[in-house]
Formats: sequence, structure tokens, C-alpha cells
Amino acid sequence: MFKSKRKDLALSEPWKSSTSRTISVDILPSKKSFCQKIRKVNATFDCRHGQICASHPKKVIALSFLLVGLASLGMLNFHWESNAIKLWIPENSDFARDYNYLWSKYPPDLRFQSAIFVAPDGDVLQPKYIQQVSSFS
Repeated sequence: MFKSKRKDLALSEPWKSSTSRTISVDILPSKKSFCQKIRKVNATFDCRHGQICASHPKKVIALSFLLVGLASLGMLNFHWESNAIKLWIPENSDFARDYNYLWSKYPPDLRFQSAIFVAPDGDVLQPKYIQQVSSFS
């Protein structure tokens, strides 16, 4: 947008007609960008919001506490879940069903450990290697 104290400006712009070399500032289109409109709306909202908060502080504080209290009511239904199977796997899947079966038969407090024994000559079933395996348990 052109800012000038003069009403008539000599402009050589492509949108002008070739017959006229002078264009009036009053007939130029006022082009506000989208960002300027958003800033104006935001500034207007902030001004009104500030006026309301300043003129009714006790009501604003009470309303704030009320909204926080209402939002906190959802915490009454809060349940902490740490089982990754229940969190990420659908309940009706085969994997979840099998996992629940294993969980009921072999609870997580029973920790199974495994070891792989390798004999230098490749035959683990020799008596000396079996005696070594039995000494681990």
C-alpha cells in the first residue's frame, strides 16, 4: 500500500493504463495480507480478554479453578497399565490369547533360563560333558 501525503502520484507501474501517467492514491486497492488480519484479530481478542480479566479478577480465578477441577475428574478413572501386551496388542488377537494362557500357567515370577553347551569334539552326550552340565543346576 502506498503511503503519501500527496493525493496524486506519478507512478509507472504495469497495472496502469498507457494513457494515464497519474494514479490517485484513493483508488488503489487496499491489500491487507492474511497475516495482518490474523494479527488484528489476535490483538482484538487479547485486548478484550485482558479487559475482562482485569475488571472481574475473582470471577476469572474462580472459573479457572472450576475448569481445572472439572478436567481433573477424569483422573478418578485412571488405571496404570504396564503390561505391553495389553497396551499394544488387540485383546481378541491370537497372540494376546496365547500370551494370556502362558501368563496364567507360568507367571512372570518364574524365570526360565537357558544355556547352550558346546563340546569341543561336537558330541555333548559323552559322560564327561553330561556331568559338567549336571553340575550347573
